[in-house]
Amino acid sequence: LAANKVGGSHGGWGSSGNQAAYSANPVYGNLYDPDTHGAGGNYNGAGGGVVRLDVAGTLTVHGDIRADGPSNSNAAGGSVSIRADIVTGDGEIGVRGGSIVSNGYGTGSGGRVAILDYSLLAGAFDEELAGTDEFGVLAHGGQAYGSYCGGAGTIYLKPAAAEHGVAL
Repeated sequence: LAANKVGGSHGGWGSSGNQAAYSANPVYGNLYDPDTHGAGGNYNGAGGGVVRLDVAGTLTVHGDIRADGPSNSNAAGGSVSIRADIVTGDGEIGVRGGSIVSNGYGTGSGGRVAILDYSLLAGAFDEELAGTDEFGVLAHGGQAYGSYCGGAGTIYLKPAAAEHGVAL
């Protein structure tokens, strides 16, 4: 069932808001090399877009690389896929779900991020920071008022020398 307060899904489930009888669209997209847009929610627009960067050497992020769901919406975050030898800087990579302040609306889920084929993650992207507030990659669901938040999206890290990566 669809309803006008349900948030969009992508890397996690969108929230149904205060409408327990309804559910969001299913989780979708590729964990290992994301390339899909976030789903639009039923309030204010389309989900986050798609960013794909293939960098031959070092990617230095001092600003933001974002494919967030729009603010004041309940859309899901999009996708960011990065291939670089070194990823460093003090910036942020984000695929957050859209947040909404209208009472009872569900919010969008986080999207999907993959950082692939690297030899070093440094600065805000250092693997030692993963799981802390200082880690520069964010995929959380949107914030809600008077209902539940959308689910977290996915973050996947796979170094060049590794056979398998790790999902955070």
